[in-house]
Amino acid sequence: MLEKFCNSTFWNSSFLDSPEADLPLCFEQTVLVWIPLGFLWLLAPWQLLHVYRSKIKRSSITKLYLAKQVLVGFLLILAAIELVLVLTEDSGQATVPAIRYTNPSLYLGTWLLVLLLQHSRRWCMQKDSWFLSVFWILSVVCGVFQFQTLIRMPLNGNNSNLAYSCLFFICYALHVLILILSAFSEKDDSSNNPSLTASFLSSITFSWYDSTVLKGYKQPLTLEDVWDIDEKIKTKTLISKFEKHMAGELQKARKVVQRRQRARAQGESRDRLPGLNKNQSQSRDILVLEEVKKKKKKSGTTKNYPKAWLVKTLFKTFYVIFLKAFVLKLVHDLFMFLNPQLLKLIISFANNRDTYVWTGYLYSVLFFVVALIQSLCLQNYFLLCFILGVNVRSTIMASVYKKALTLSNQGRKQYTIGETVNLMSVDAQKLMDVTNFIHLLWSNVLQITLSIYFLWAELGPSVLAGVGVMVLLIPINGILATKSRAIQVKNMKNKDERLKTMNEILSGIKGINLSGGQKQRISLARATYQNSDIYVLDDPLSAVDAHVGKHIFNKVLGPNGLLKDKTRLLITHSIHFLPQVHEIVVLGNGTILEKGPYSTLLANKGVFAKILKTFTKRTGPEGEATVNEDSEEEDDHGLMPSMEEIPEEVASLTMKRENSLHRTLSRSSRSSSRHRKSLKNSLKTQNVTTLKEEEELVKGQKLIKKESVQTGKVKLAIYLKYLQAMGWCLIFFIIGAYVTNSVAYIGSNLWLSTWTNDSKMYNGTNYPASQRDLRVGVYGALGVAQGVSVLLANLCSAYASTHASNILHQQLLNNILQAPMSFFDTTPTGRIVNRFAGDISMVDDTLPMSLRSWILCFLGIISTLVMICTATPIFVIVIIPLGIIYTSVQMFYVATSRQLKRLDSVTRSPIYSHFSETVSGLSIIRAFEHQQRFLRHNEVGIDTNQKCVFSWIVSNRWLAIRLELVGNLIVFFASLMMVIYRATLSGDTVGFVLSNALNITQTLNWLVRMTSEIETNIVAVERINEYIKVENEAPWVTDKRPPPGWPSKGEIQFNNYQVRYRPELDLVLDGITCDIRSTEKIGVVGRTGAGKSSLTNALFRILEAAGGQIIIDGVNIASIGLHDLREKLTIIPQDPILFSGSLRMNLDPFNNHSDEEIWKALELAHLKSFVAGLQLGLSHQVTEAGDNLSIGQRQLLCLARALLRKSKILIMDEATAAVDIETDHLIQMTIQKEFSHCTTITIAHRLHTVMDSDRIMVLDKGKIVEYGTPDELLTNSGPFYLMAKEAGIENVNSTSF
Repeated sequence: MLEKFCNSTFWNSSFLDSPEADLPLCFEQTVLVWIPLGFLWLLAPWQLLHVYRSKIKRSSITKLYLAKQVLVGFLLILAAIELVLVLTEDSGQATVPAIRYTNPSLYLGTWLLVLLLQHSRRWCMQKDSWFLSVFWILSVVCGVFQFQTLIRMPLNGNNSNLAYSCLFFICYALHVLILILSAFSEKDDSSNNPSLTASFLSSITFSWYDSTVLKGYKQPLTLEDVWDIDEKIKTKTLISKFEKHMAGELQKARKVVQRRQRARAQGESRDRLPGLNKNQSQSRDILVLEEVKKKKKKSGTTKNYPKAWLVKTLFKTFYVIFLKAFVLKLVHDLFMFLNPQLLKLIISFANNRDTYVWTGYLYSVLFFVVALIQSLCLQNYFLLCFILGVNVRSTIMASVYKKALTLSNQGRKQYTIGETVNLMSVDAQKLMDVTNFIHLLWSNVLQITLSIYFLWAELGPSVLAGVGVMVLLIPINGILATKSRAIQVKNMKNKDERLKTMNEILSGIKGINLSGGQKQRISLARATYQNSDIYVLDDPLSAVDAHVGKHIFNKVLGPNGLLKDKTRLLITHSIHFLPQVHEIVVLGNGTILEKGPYSTLLANKGVFAKILKTFTKRTGPEGEATVNEDSEEEDDHGLMPSMEEIPEEVASLTMKRENSLHRTLSRSSRSSSRHRKSLKNSLKTQNVTTLKEEEELVKGQKLIKKESVQTGKVKLAIYLKYLQAMGWCLIFFIIGAYVTNSVAYIGSNLWLSTWTNDSKMYNGTNYPASQRDLRVGVYGALGVAQGVSVLLANLCSAYASTHASNILHQQLLNNILQAPMSFFDTTPTGRIVNRFAGDISMVDDTLPMSLRSWILCFLGIISTLVMICTATPIFVIVIIPLGIIYTSVQMFYVATSRQLKRLDSVTRSPIYSHFSETVSGLSIIRAFEHQQRFLRHNEVGIDTNQKCVFSWIVSNRWLAIRLELVGNLIVFFASLMMVIYRATLSGDTVGFVLSNALNITQTLNWLVRMTSEIETNIVAVERINEYIKVENEAPWVTDKRPPPGWPSKGEIQFNNYQVRYRPELDLVLDGITCDIRSTEKIGVVGRTGAGKSSLTNALFRILEAAGGQIIIDGVNIASIGLHDLREKLTIIPQDPILFSGSLRMNLDPFNNHSDEEIWKALELAHLKSFVAGLQLGLSHQVTEAGDNLSIGQRQLLCLARALLRKSKILIMDEATAAVDIETDHLIQMTIQKEFSHCTTITIAHRLHTVMDSDRIMVLDKGKIVEYGTPDELLTNSGPFYLMAKEAGIENVNSTSF
């Protein structure tokens, strides 16, 4: 029928049985024309529907759009011209075949449809449709055959269709031109993400990424250079989809757990012995439970919880991208088995001299096309897998964060901050990594099956030997995999523990940003700003001095303060404020002892009256401590903090704003006749211009600096540091083992090539047994040598890399623990944790694998080149341009990839830091109902990191597709050389060269990748080394050691002592000179920020002297090691630091004391009854940071710890700020008795605490303004007298307990 339609032959195989093969013109004008047209018309409706459903705002007309429309318009005109020509030729005698009418008509309709489709894309983000690009590709490819046929016709003297041929040539040129234009991308104003607007050809080849690579090569990339990710894969979108599926799957999993528990309960009830009475049954149940507990403990099993729901939820959330990757991987795997078939055909072509030459060229072209399709499928498959991995990681990180915000207090006790940070850093990363290998579960089975099938076709039953070995290895691999999993689980627990400990160590150091009083005031200001109806205030004045406390009460909390119209529940130990509250509730042992107004409770003469009588001096006529005697015009300058404890920009700004705020509040409280402003308005900054002027920072005011990002190549010293950590001897042995493997590999290939030549000398019947045994024996021996050498190399490599990781971690840990306090002042915890989590994990796992792969690839390439050049020396010509191209591509890529990896690391730190801070301040976040704000902050942080990771992933694919394209061209040209020189080459040589050419292409690609991976991953070592080189504190031990028994007296001398927090900051202690005698009790008081805590830091040399000296028992403390100094001093800190573990471990971490001594210390610290009441006693587990104990209990534990140390010098830094007055009194009595032989320095805001001191030191702005006995200071009308008056103290006896 088609022959009549064309009026010529449609198909005849004789056309191909010729040295110059061709296809029939009818076949070319029907099938090869209708394939692209049919593809277009079938998919066009779907495409128009898609545009209609997802259309956005219409974009402006571009030159590229006009060019494509004009060219398609020309095609429309040419189709019309062709139809007109046909009509003019037709004489009505049916001489013109129907195909001549049909095709122009089809093209007229097609070009109109293409114009419509291209115009409809103006409403899409991506202006170029993938199926239009495929249509143009099909048109060009299918038109090639007709193109060469029409060229041949005039060359053979056939000029009958010259006009038609000219029209076709013009149309074909336009097709090619439009295809070229389709490769370019049109930008869209609504998005700056080039991946969203990239054309189809640009997308599959990653050409849209060229500009980023070029920019990264010219200059180091910054965060601004990396575009934002698509809204579809932003964390907020992902988490909403995930949670929708999670709700259903989690419910199903819980039902399964409940059924399992019911079945277990029924089974246990059936197991009870019949005929037992109730008591016997209960006794037996107890025995059974004990046995179950023992078994659980022995097996290490955990309690029941919903399982397997996470994997199902992740699949339902991301199944679309998963299935796309599945299709691409399937196509790649199927095409992978075409290469050996084509290789077989080309070997047959080389052996058969009668085969037409065009067959060899066809095989070469097919080699290239198959390899090209493989490359495109594989790289886009990897892209989808990596995107899936990043999405999974982002979802897990966001989910863990969200769960942490909603986790109950009981649940929080089960998981430490370190463990949850590990979930976000290490575990989420592992889930990301596994997505690259998940498809191997089915892909490996498919590849093994196809391999066996094709091998059976070639070798027959002989293939069963290899299959048998593989089957035997399956159980061995299973055992090893199980063992590996068990080790991995154990390793993850160790990582959790390690990171938890590290995180706790950073809870204790944390740096000195704000003093305790400043923290409380900021917290109170934050609460006040919320403008809530009810305020619950948990002892908000414990860490401020009396003056500041009075001011805060008057201006904020009291009856005339900002919160006067609010309900306020004030928990406080400051009883002198109680006359001004509406109602007082006295608590004791968890119950209400008394309740009522101040006057009523005083008249009742109950518990409250006794407390008041014992601990206050009544100064008013009714016996009330008055706090409102002074005028409203107070000295605000006394409230101002010095530069001591707020060395960042808040140092100067806070001072100015506090003054401004105090004046504003004072005016507000005085002007009762004025309309009262709303709470938030009264707190707003009034002058924006002034604010901007204030924010001009001076040197030293910027505390937390932006994390530095290294640029350029990683220095050689970093590589050498890592190799040195591995050990040079081991490295040389590893390289030697791998070289042995490569030599054995070359030998086995050459031996195999020689073995195949035996077939020319012998046939299957007369092959000598001795020759066969020799061939098999040597080949087997070379194989064993390869196996043994690789095994030894891998074992040594694993040991060396673990050793290197251990050394780097140890150096990092040692250096961080010895870093000065200024380092922790300026470095957020998240940055440090990131070094111990992400970077150490990279050095543990990723870097060693990259290094091993690089060595194997490099030696593999050398081996392959040796073998190819031995067989065909002409191949050397190919190696030179190959090396130049590969090196150039790598140079461009590495600069970009390396910097993106650095940006990835830098943008991860804020995520971990924010998470740690969130967990630590969870109660505050919940109280203020700011969960959503913190969730958004976390999502922004994850998205910022995600865009760096996504860009890095694309950079890898950009590299891989180009390397594989070059490699495919190498294979193509190698096969062409085999065709051209087939007269001089045998089939085995052709097979040997091409198989090695295929190998070298893949190996070279992998080498470039591994080179880049190493330089990218070595950034982790670079970042670790950055913190290893952080300047340390003074040496822990020096040559000069203090005399034995030092200090024996406890005498302390300050000689013109000066100190500052950092070199560029002002002095916080300026010219401190005083003598503290042996066993003297010194009280240190002063306003907030006066320098009290700095004095403590100076004694411990946490801050080094800027001038002057401190002498203890005749020894200048600057001349001895820090360890010698600090182990002789004891401090009870303002922030009580406890670690997760038992109470005993927290009290006596080095097991230096007996249980009797510990119980005695607890008794003296008034904790014995509490600890004795605990079920586990001293073995009671303290949660992270001591969260399961009150602040007061934690401070008392620190006191007990100090009692055990029995140091000659004791420093108490606001140690009793969080305990009630009665307990404070008991503690002071204990200190007087138990530390009577010690020199004691007590820093306190509560003046009652220090009134029994031998002498009192009053600090102001870093200077001693008064120093003497309490009686002396109270007789002088100085700063101490004023402070005492504010606290209701007139003489020492006022506070006698």
